[in-house]
Amino acid sequence: MTTLLLVAVGIALPAVIFDLLERRIPNTLILSALFLGPAAVFWEAGLEGMFYGLAAGLIAFSIAFLFWLVGWLGAGDVKLIGALGVLVGLPEIGIYLLNVALLGAVLGLFYLVLKGRARESWERLNYMLAARERQLERTDSGQAAAVNLPYAIAIGTGAIFTMMGVSPMI
Repeated sequence: MTTLLLVAVGIALPAVIFDLLERRIPNTLILSALFLGPAAVFWEAGLEGMFYGLAAGLIAFSIAFLFWLVGWLGAGDVKLIGALGVLVGLPEIGIYLLNVALLGAVLGLFYLVLKGRARESWERLNYMLAARERQLERTDSGQAAAVNLPYAIAIGTGAIFTMMGVSPMI
């Protein structure tokens, strides 16, 4: 295992545990990651590699920030995506984000089944698709409660998979 992969596991594992138990990722963990990540990249790849890693983290953070703006990700998730993006590196940042998205979709489906909301979600999807074809009156009286996912699972696993060379493209 390389230094970068060990650091990624050391960041992802506590993030997953906190997210599972408390549905939050502590800022102290993110701050630690923001120091450890660039230091590990500098150790492995030198100053130039560190700058590329920081660029990768900034790109990942910026894309995730857009999802935070529309309410699809929590602030801790966005910061974790950026912090782990530093370790993933610039050449693999697209695959990392794709891995996170695909693992997040699997996690979401798992949670819908686990919480017994798969049927309700399927009915809502069908309603939305029908509404696109023609105007339908709203039949339900309110919004369903959002499913709060511990998305650090998808983020950490996506980073580790990417660093190990696992990709949906293979």
